[in-house]
Amino acid sequence: MRNPDTPPELELRFDLLSDIQSNVEDWANWQLPFVMNQIYELFQFPARFTPGPFHATMVRKAGFRDAAAFKAYFAHCSAVVAEWRARGPVMLEAEEKDPSTTGAVGGLYFFKDANRVVEYVEPNFLPPYNTPEKRTLIEKVLSRRWDQDKLEWVDWKA
Repeated sequence: MRNPDTPPELELRFDLLSDIQSNVEDWANWQLPFVMNQIYELFQFPARFTPGPFHATMVRKAGFRDAAAFKAYFAHCSAVVAEWRARGPVMLEAEEKDPSTTGAVGGLYFFKDANRVVEYVEPNFLPPYNTPEKRTLIEKVLSRRWDQDKLEWVDWKA
């Protein structure tokens, strides 16, 4: 995705794909707002802010040789995203398998800056997610979202 900045940044976005008619544990990327909502509830301060959907900036101040290069690049990106969607969600596995290594089996990292981890939380909510207890918890956490403009919780369907 190219953002509206001039020159643009190229960003990879991970949006919540939800369907009111399906079970929340079947939604693509439900884990992202599930974790974020809990972090927002835990850290109570008025300036909390997340800039839009979950994203990673890939390139800043992007430029292309010409319109053909621009179209070819985004056609390739679209093909890769189509492959990801066809494959469906996958469990991310850490390359390091040594369980004594922090984060060897996944988890949540809190950084002081880009290079210093100040807190690591091991995974504590593991599959399957379709039990009545886990479905209830997932639905409760995802029933609302943080409105960054109003700085308050709103119903997620709003």
